[in-house]
Amino acid sequence: MKAEWNKAIQRFILNNLGQMDQEDVDAWVDGELELAPMMEPPLRAQSQYRDQILRELHQITAMEIFDRFQNEHPELVFKDKNTAMVRIGKELEALKSIVVTL
Repeated sequence: MKAEWNKAIQRFILNNLGQMDQEDVDAWVDGELELAPMMEPPLRAQSQYRDQILRELHQITAMEIFDRFQNEHPELVFKDKNTAMVRIGKELEALKSIVVTL
């Protein structure tokens, strides 16, 4: 069951990242756009699973999400991959902060 939760949380994050076009990706990498606030409503709807979601968010790495995202969306170009990974890490931290309050 743990593996299923991990897949579900990763898919949730990847699906939200995957909705961006190149312009959004550039703005996001530059820090002009934040994704975590947009993901808050669906997370709140799953508040009964708070502990499972939080556990998985602590286990997921920014590199893991970035690699999968690049594989799924090769059409999107990151001008600075290191900055993109840092941004993913910040989004994961922001998601944890949201989930803790559920």
